[in-house]
Amino acid sequence: MNSVADEINPSFSPDGKWLAYSSTQTGTFTIYVRALQGTHATWQVSAEEGFLPQWSPEGRQIIFHSLRNDRLLAASYSVSGDIFFPGDVTPFGGDVDVPPNGPGPIYSFSPTGNRLAAVLPASEAAGVHPHPKYILILNFFQEIKRHRG
Repeated sequence: MNSVADEINPSFSPDGKWLAYSSTQTGTFTIYVRALQGTHATWQVSAEEGFLPQWSPEGRQIIFHSLRNDRLLAASYSVSGDIFFPGDVTPFGGDVDVPPNGPGPIYSFSPTGNRLAAVLPASEAAGVHPHPKYILILNFFQEIKRHRG
């Protein structure tokens, strides 16, 4: 991409026709989508600061990390031909804190989209002593709620 804005965290859509990314085009990092064919038009997906966009495998949502409240948010969307239509942005996974974890994605969908794996530093997991390894947490949101009591 050729832009004066900082553009990071690229993520290809499951069909390969779109690219989601974080950009400072509006002054702070927000989520955008760019068409990879045709006009190469761009659409702003989030109004608030966001990083690390990931497409859900079924192609119905873009999940991203909100820095305003350290939550995962889901941006719905639809597509008609070469036109991308951003939809509502809603909390994803309930009231669960997701601390920043470096420059790369901290979560990933299973190929079917019905499971989400998240990586947190061991020092963030309740009852776990810090060490240089990471812990893979399956059923992430249920585990966080269980540890919160």
